[in-house]
Amino acid sequence: MPGAGIRTGRQWRLLESRGAAAALLVCFSLLYFADICLRASEKYFWFDELITVYLSRLPNMRAVYRATLMGVDYNPPLFHILSRLAEVPFGEGLITSRLPSIVGVWLLCVCMFAFVSKRSGPAAGSVAMLLPLLSSVRFYAYEARAYGIVLGLAALAAVSWQQLAESRYRKAWLGLFGMSLLAAFLNHCYAITLLFPFGCAEAFRSWRKRRLDRAPWVMMGCAALVASAFYVPLLRSFKQHVGAGFYPPDLGSLQAFYNTLLAPAMLVLVACLAAFAVASTVAPDSARVVIPGADIVLALSFLVLPAVGLVLAAAIHGPFIGRYWYSTLLGVCLAAGFASGGWAKWMAPSLAILLALLVTGDFALLVRHRVLGVGEALVDPNTLLPMNTTPGQPLRAYEGLWANAPGDAPIVVTGGLEFAFLAHYAPPQTRSRLYYLRRNGSDLVGDLLQSLHDCCRFSYKFTYAQDFSRVTPHFYVYGNSHDPLASLLQGGAHMLFRASSLGPLGDHVIVEVIHD
Repeated sequence: MPGAGIRTGRQWRLLESRGAAAALLVCFSLLYFADICLRASEKYFWFDELITVYLSRLPNMRAVYRATLMGVDYNPPLFHILSRLAEVPFGEGLITSRLPSIVGVWLLCVCMFAFVSKRSGPAAGSVAMLLPLLSSVRFYAYEARAYGIVLGLAALAAVSWQQLAESRYRKAWLGLFGMSLLAAFLNHCYAITLLFPFGCAEAFRSWRKRRLDRAPWVMMGCAALVASAFYVPLLRSFKQHVGAGFYPPDLGSLQAFYNTLLAPAMLVLVACLAAFAVASTVAPDSARVVIPGADIVLALSFLVLPAVGLVLAAAIHGPFIGRYWYSTLLGVCLAAGFASGGWAKWMAPSLAILLALLVTGDFALLVRHRVLGVGEALVDPNTLLPMNTTPGQPLRAYEGLWANAPGDAPIVVTGGLEFAFLAHYAPPQTRSRLYYLRRNGSDLVGDLLQSLHDCCRFSYKFTYAQDFSRVTPHFYVYGNSHDPLASLLQGGAHMLFRASSLGPLGDHVIVEVIHD
């Protein structure tokens, strides 16, 4: 047949584009998993992650769900199912216990590439794909919590929604859209706010077409209805055990959220805006890439998602914690990707190369530190708590504590977060000396530790100031220098300051208390 076996220019361009996209995704995936798994291997579990680990140790999901209703955690059941499944092949570990989040953020990056590439090409897609690794989201890529999982599922729902109006396989994409949303809702309660960006974008698409597409709305409604069966008892448990005073929402929270999310990527975003401004003034109008209005509405709706979350938190008297709304990054990635692929052909490749160099350089620096035996200098973006990252030595930061608390006398720890960390990583002979000092008033961390003690078979020792001091003639107190240490003193007792500025948090003291 004439022309058989000869591909047209358009077919060749299509193959080249797909080949380039596949190569980019492979290279990115290799770099991503090497980088994130190395970071995960040297960051020890902190308080929130320990909750995930302890719940995964329970014998079955019924026990896990019962523990959540007792106030141990407030995530829906799918998060705990995924956490348990991740530990099946190799058991509990710094990487395996975090695999759901590691895969979730990888899925976010890949889906952002797919979404933007469809409109603006692989180079612009690469900008959207690399941007999350230069934001605060990277921290939660190796956090044994639900945030990274929700990010990946939200991005998968976005790609599925984009394909609904254009793919021949509409039913398959529709099912994936509904299942992605439902899975996100069943990993974290505040993921329900994803209905806002998808609802806005679908409403705009229906308005432009002058026709209502019922199927996506049915999927969103069914997913929300199923999730609500778990949300109601979890909300009741939260109000019973925590109440409205925990991270209450206020307008200042919005500014703090955007600062936290975007501060690490600020220079990159400025570069994107500058390149966009230059290209828009010199490139001809014919070079402009037209982005569907529904895609733009989706991006803008994700950008304002924290404001929706603020309203929801105020309405249900729930907490407003920045990491709950990190799905906002989808809007940032889409906006940056669309802008970089707009007018000038040089802009998207230049920005993609810049981002790739930054991510690769950061990984090379991490490898160098690891070779030297130095851990990553890591701080939780929301709480500003420093993480323990000393390779192979989780208690190195506490060497001063053990040196200044010799013998076998009890050690009373006044901070709940550090108590949980020490109780997990300290050797048995040291762990047996640790007591947590409960407050007489509101003590949310102490209540949570008590719930873990009751339901997760983890033996914590608790004490109150006067009770402990009355029956224990000799003990040590470790905690913040501003804590009311005098409350541990009874008549005839005196205390001796042994050392200060101990532990990773600094400004901590170790005090020896002796009763005559």
